[in-house]
Amino acid sequence: MKKIIAIFVCFLSLAQLNAEYFSVALPKDSETGKPEKFYNASVAVDTVDNAAVAKAIATLLKADDKELPNLLTNPSQAQKARKFLKMARLNKDAKIFAFKFGKYRVAAFEIPNGSRMRKGLNYIAFDPIGEQMLWDVSVNDAYLALIAQCDISNPQKIDVSKVKVLSASDKAKINDLAKRGEPLLIFENAALVSVDPVPTVAAQPAAIFYKKIQKLFFDWKLDEYSGYMSPKSKALFNAQYSGMSDQQKKAVLSEYFSWNKKYLKVMQLSPSEFIVIFKRQKKGEKDQIDLAYITLDSKDGSSGKLEKFGVKTPLDIMLFRYFFK
Repeated sequence: MKKIIAIFVCFLSLAQLNAEYFSVALPKDSETGKPEKFYNASVAVDTVDNAAVAKAIATLLKADDKELPNLLTNPSQAQKARKFLKMARLNKDAKIFAFKFGKYRVAAFEIPNGSRMRKGLNYIAFDPIGEQMLWDVSVNDAYLALIAQCDISNPQKIDVSKVKVLSASDKAKINDLAKRGEPLLIFENAALVSVDPVPTVAAQPAAIFYKKIQKLFFDWKLDEYSGYMSPKSKALFNAQYSGMSDQQKKAVLSEYFSWNKKYLKVMQLSPSEFIVIFKRQKKGEKDQIDLAYITLDSKDGSSGKLEKFGVKTPLDIMLFRYFFK
């Protein structure tokens, strides 16, 4: 029995060593005039042989209507598959980024010029069955949608053992994810693998700034509060509340104000951009996890802007699906 356990542990160690993780930068849509298309933060995935996946895509592209159903996990979805390929305008020279995702081998591809495909749909998930790789057309996943919008043209190899973490428990979790070949969400300051609270979160400049402007909000100083927003977020905020009387605003916001906030973590997207992750708590109610985007103009958190009010980014959608349940 001891020998069997030793072999099993050795197998797991080898599996982790054989994993080849590459990171791709997260998509960015700044509201403060910063021109970059991607954050410094990234998603890291266990990659697979691009050539094998590219061959599977080439087989799909040359398949006629009789052959295509045999290349799918569900042959009845052949019409949907054909429509996808037509919309994508894929060709055999399309640049792909191939990686593991659970049981799937996924090809995220750059959207070709002239394609009508929406960002986040530009991936194909293959299910390796026997010696075949069959396309599962039904796969629709928030994590894959996020990865497909990352900088897949510029992947960077990483050493998972050197990824920074915020706690010993997070280290154990990231090791477990890596053993299974699961994606890793890596920010400038650390990987995000849980929403467990960080004891020093209140001292983080982004948390200091957010707490300061939240006090204005809860003191009903809404005009002053909106002054700390990006122009786009301020416009959305004012559109919601500018036409209301004070009595109407209180009626609308009274439920929101009945919840307390507990700050959990601050994750760094770039040198000046952060997300503050917090928990809303109210007696008798289930806790709710949420986040705020903060861009700082100062290192001490005395000035900055709140961004993306009323917006759900690709990162948000993934986080609420995988982390904030």
